[in-house]
Amino acid sequence: MKKRGISTALLLLALVWCPAAQAEEGAADLSEHGEHQWETVSSAAATCGEAGFTLLRCGVCHEEKYRRDDPATGEHHFGETGACDVCGYVEMAALTQEEALAQHGFYLEDADESGTYTTGDVVWFGQYPQRLLTEDDAAYALLQAEGEDLADGWTSFSYYSEGEISDYMFYKDVTVDGRAYRGVYLLNYRPYYTGLPAGPDASYIDDEGYELGKAYWFEFAPIAWNVLEYRDGCLLLNAKYCLDAQPFQALYEGNRSKMVIPGTEILTNDWEASSVRAFLNGPFSQLAFTQDEQQMIQPTQLNNRTTGYEPCAKFQITQNDTEDKVFLLSYEDVMNPDYGYPEKSSFDLETNGNSINDVPEAFQRRRSYTAYATIQGCRSSTQGVTADGEPACYYMLRSAGNLKFSITGVSKYGSASYSGSMNPTSKASQDGLSFNGDFGLLPALRVKVGQ
Repeated sequence: MKKRGISTALLLLALVWCPAAQAEEGAADLSEHGEHQWETVSSAAATCGEAGFTLLRCGVCHEEKYRRDDPATGEHHFGETGACDVCGYVEMAALTQEEALAQHGFYLEDADESGTYTTGDVVWFGQYPQRLLTEDDAAYALLQAEGEDLADGWTSFSYYSEGEISDYMFYKDVTVDGRAYRGVYLLNYRPYYTGLPAGPDASYIDDEGYELGKAYWFEFAPIAWNVLEYRDGCLLLNAKYCLDAQPFQALYEGNRSKMVIPGTEILTNDWEASSVRAFLNGPFSQLAFTQDEQQMIQPTQLNNRTTGYEPCAKFQITQNDTEDKVFLLSYEDVMNPDYGYPEKSSFDLETNGNSINDVPEAFQRRRSYTAYATIQGCRSSTQGVTADGEPACYYMLRSAGNLKFSITGVSKYGSASYSGSMNPTSKASQDGLSFNGDFGLLPALRVKVGQ
């Protein structure tokens, strides 16, 4: 399969910086404050292959606009490593995956023969436990010999059950013949809702065939990322597969009329104070990326003011903007055709006929999951399948829903939902609660690959 570097064919405008919805709001506010008071948010000088740009934001109404500056300076001058000696542009046509990972920390895989680098291309960056080992794997017997004595190097995940931290799942990281593996030992099944007791009646883990009192081993493997955009020498990436499953907010306060984090006045579907934000920028990043790789990940300014609901929603929430290295996409992001997503939000059976799989656009948001995600509680599906024919799952977005306890997410059918209505005691519910732990995590980040 053809491999190459970055070209100007990538889209130049990311919703994480300048969503259309925000521009519309700014235009509406213009009559109230007169002329825009433009302030520079970020800028970059022109390089060999990319034009310079300036991102401006009105200090009054927060409308944003993107301005092109100087044109690209000329052709690249490639050195022995495959990177441009002038601007750092990476040319990978002559590199194997192993060489690319060793020299640059990432690997680009072209999905077509066009020679251009476009939305949907794949980057391999970092590593995470993913595939479940079987008896046919060479390391299986050696790992089983590690034993199941929880006092011997096993660590509790310290997950929540009935609103309190419980020790019912343990992990252990082991290296065999230079390859890394993570063992997961189950004393009980993690509940799909942190307010419920651990056990098979409130979990999807048992449905995947995992048994209690047994260790399962998962191999660390390079993480595949879909490219959404290239700008300012950075790739905006979103994981190709759901890598884990965690609740948006781990603490269960139990009062649906309030749904605030205990001891605070902060709503549980507020991204800034969420447990999943802390997880992604803490334990996940520390496990998935080396120190050098973490240096490549750039802080991203996230616009959290616009949430995933209609203006007539029953509930409104105002959130602060945040700066994060690892994050979840927003409702607006997964409605952005520039990122490869359809502009239509719903692809349910009622609006699309008898077979959801007859709607081509429905596949564009669907994502599958790793085996490690399922033992963490990710709700899998055999009804919805991805474009590659893999089973799809539900995954979480960072935007709040239209109820005090709801978040947004993408369903197994590829619909972006913000209804948030559910029965927390029913395994058949199509939920959207901030305390649900069965949504897959599809992390996003920006990686510096050029100057």
